[in-house]
Amino acid sequence: MLSNSVAPGYRDVVAETELQTPRGTVNIRRPHTSDSSPLRGWSAADQLILDHLGKDDLGSVLVVNDEFGALAVALADVQVTTWGDSVFSRTAVLQNLDLNGLGSDNITLVAGDSQPRGHFDTIVIRLPKTTALLAYQLQVLASLATPATRFLGVGMARHIHRSTLELFETLGPTVSSKATRKARLLRVQPIGRVHDVGLTPTTETFVTAAGIRVVELPGTFSAGHVDAGTALLIEVLCGDGRPQDEPRVADLGCGNGVLATSVARSWGSGTYTLLDTSDLAIAAAKQTWQQNGLDPAACDARAKDGFEGIEDGFFDVVITNPPFHQGHAVDRDMTDRLLSDAARVLTSDGRLYVVAQRHLQIHTRLKRWFGHVETRSQHPTHVVLAAIRPKQR
Repeated sequence: MLSNSVAPGYRDVVAETELQTPRGTVNIRRPHTSDSSPLRGWSAADQLILDHLGKDDLGSVLVVNDEFGALAVALADVQVTTWGDSVFSRTAVLQNLDLNGLGSDNITLVAGDSQPRGHFDTIVIRLPKTTALLAYQLQVLASLATPATRFLGVGMARHIHRSTLELFETLGPTVSSKATRKARLLRVQPIGRVHDVGLTPTTETFVTAAGIRVVELPGTFSAGHVDAGTALLIEVLCGDGRPQDEPRVADLGCGNGVLATSVARSWGSGTYTLLDTSDLAIAAAKQTWQQNGLDPAACDARAKDGFEGIEDGFFDVVITNPPFHQGHAVDRDMTDRLLSDAARVLTSDGRLYVVAQRHLQIHTRLKRWFGHVETRSQHPTHVVLAAIRPKQR
């Protein structure tokens, strides 16, 4: 359900929802985002690719990384398969289909830790946030594209570099358009090399200073190292020690699982629920947990949109290095929704530990949902906060 609450700090601008396409006008909204948010559910890259496709006969279509469903909804008159590493985006596709009075019979949704199968006449890929994820997705798409496939990439011009073009050129000759409304189109002529289907994503590992073995898959946040915020949060949590016997702990936005795994190894007994919108992150987090010899029965890792479907007062502790961006855009509504929901799923004496950059003023924002918020670190750029006595019951 779309929120109607007004998040503080937004200027008095309402995001445009109508997307004009050659195939008709559609309404696209960002799930959970307030009516007052200036953030819209489609980008110039979506507009560019839809204008380019026009009213052509596209045959069967594969769309990759359709962030809020703009492409799937605009092309709903044809058979569309969408593939992307985000349960949030798949939810957005379905919600925006419903918003436009469209059914989902023509849509096939494929999760990020699976791979699309079948024949596709048209393949469109929006550039993902990381080069590693793009490289993996293009490798899979190379097994699906033939010389007859219409293959297009699209992204904002500032995110398309020489290295981006080189990745596309592994599939075949690639031509980049001039920038239109700061977006660029990449036209690929697939060579049609034979590739094995069912490619396995490349797995990388590293070991932290504390001896935690971390497994990573393409697109994982802070690849190859523990980011400063997570490292600081681990230091505070492990220094505090286990808050009670057999705590029920949630790691919100778990990424590769290093935070929950580090805490579980330090605290010992308890149950841990690892949540992330990324399918590949959850797959990596499961492997990280297993690689460190922890009890598999104590870990429940799920690809979910925040705490959706989790009952009130379920957890004793929530730990998080929360997301502040949806794609490349800072999304204040998203962060506030997750922190607010953390208060809902905590017990009456539960505790939220959160790390963030100091300038984001999370301390003040947390007081909306918790009776007491205290600073637990003195880091120059990041702050760890402990919030207790949740107000939402």
